[in-house]
Amino acid sequence: VATMPFETLRKLLDHPLTDRGLERFLEDWEEYQATNEEASAVAQA
Repeated sequence: VATMPFETLRKLLDHPLTDRGLERFLEDWEEYQATNEEASAVAQA
């Protein structure tokens, strides 16, 4: 819940740092999943 003008919220969502942060998060998430899958495969062997 946030109390702010809608224009402020829109600017937060359309900010370049928001885009870069999301890109980095998704890259990290993919790396984590790949690492976790490898660890699971080794543990099951």
